[in-house]
Amino acid sequence: MTKQKQIDIFEQKAVIGPLAWQITHLDEDDMPTHYGQCYAPLTAKIKLNPENTGMRALDTLLHEVVHAMDMMALTKLKEDQVERLGYMLAMFFRDNEWIHDYAKQQIKEEYIRKK
Repeated sequence: MTKQKQIDIFEQKAVIGPLAWQITHLDEDDMPTHYGQCYAPLTAKIKLNPENTGMRALDTLLHEVVHAMDMMALTKLKEDQVERLGYMLAMFFRDNEWIHDYAKQQIKEEYIRKK
């Protein structure tokens, strides 16, 4: 069995619309009360609690990504809508492992077509 490469989320940027959102650690003062925070497009930052692991980490990341998408698309989602969408996306990725390879395949095909 091949060991999967560990990805340090805090070294990544999430491209959402025209912006590359920096993913950083949540401020220590906010850690006891927050899993993550998303900052307006002017700063384009997603801050995550580094103590999040497993599905909590994925759910929180996707929750904050939905907030960022909402800001970029001006859809004005309510917090409970963002919460449900982030959670459902996390469950979708968890329950449908095939989607990872399928997404890579489709992106690669699109890239090849445009060359």
